[in-house]
Amino acid sequence: MSLIGTSLQIVALLLTLALPALALVLWARVRGPALAKIAQRLSLVVLAQGAAVLLVFVTVNDQFGFYASWQDLLGVPPAPARIDAITGVRFHGPWGEGAFSTGSVTHTPDGGQLIALTVLGSASGVTARVLVHLPAGYNNGRRDYPVLELISGWRGSPESWTRTFRVLDALRAAQHRGTLGPVITVIPSLNVGLPRDVECTDVPGGPQAETWLTTDIRDLLVSQYRVLGSARNWGVMGYSTGGYCAAKMLLHRPTWYGTAVALGGYFEAVKDSTTGDLWGGNPALRNTNSPLWLVTHRRRPAADFLAFSSRQDRDSYASTERFLRAARAPLRTYQLVAARGGHNDKALAKALPEVLDWLGARLGTAQCEVCRLVGQTPAGSLSSRASASTSG
Repeated sequence: MSLIGTSLQIVALLLTLALPALALVLWARVRGPALAKIAQRLSLVVLAQGAAVLLVFVTVNDQFGFYASWQDLLGVPPAPARIDAITGVRFHGPWGEGAFSTGSVTHTPDGGQLIALTVLGSASGVTARVLVHLPAGYNNGRRDYPVLELISGWRGSPESWTRTFRVLDALRAAQHRGTLGPVITVIPSLNVGLPRDVECTDVPGGPQAETWLTTDIRDLLVSQYRVLGSARNWGVMGYSTGGYCAAKMLLHRPTWYGTAVALGGYFEAVKDSTTGDLWGGNPALRNTNSPLWLVTHRRRPAADFLAFSSRQDRDSYASTERFLRAARAPLRTYQLVAARGGHNDKALAKALPEVLDWLGARLGTAQCEVCRLVGQTPAGSLSSRASASTSG
């Protein structure tokens, strides 16, 4: 039974209602010595309270998507994905031959398709899940499309974007507003080193997570789908850890990405109990994986970067302010600020309408001049502030 969805919530609700009733029925019927009676009654109380706690947990988890599966909850790394050499489709890139196999194909309300893939990346050696959304009309035409790559947070999954953030609904709404035209959306797995948090880093002697998110995903899309190749037509957006990754991917590969968005992101390389030392004790490697260090010490790309955070978000707001103060031209930075909201999926998802309007102007898909202007200065229901970095 999945951790996300209504089935487990229904079971937890039934247990929450049934166990207190069972405790009332059995309270006077317990048998044995006094200590045994106390132990039995205490067990009934604990079971009833445990059911209530379970109901709260599964409801909150379903709303915010903290854990996408039982493996995530228990910290168990997933079994290595396998691509059958016969049924897998091979694709070629500059770094070698990769492969993928297709799982489910779902028709989406916008008339598009959501395709679940298991991909073996030739450059990274990583095998992991990827979701690809093809817009309506893709199969009936020959045009090439811009690309929007979405990166989840730590412990998130590709489905965090489709279920919790409901990003496909947000994309469809932006298209109806005329602020964002059809794009190919790709959502690769971020957490390819579970139970360790590898922070989209090419870990020495470990998972090559950044190469997976950049080189391998680009090879897959360019070889299999009709995508525009210019950096100005490729954007990357992530939340929390994914926001850190989006900034790092933009700064490391400016010829591949022209636009990036960080929702509740942070901008310093992290070392904690979930990551360990990702850089093998090499401070230079840690620096080059820190977006704040990169914008301070390295050549900055002529690209667009938008950061969203809430003033109440202790995990993001201060780090975002430090990064934006340090950024200089030719990197153009913009900021969207919410007065309230914590570091959780629900609060971050509220920014999607304005962020997608902004992205539409950058990716060249906005359908009206007014919408392009909206993309220049984010504004709307959230308290916001836009600032382009123009000083040297």
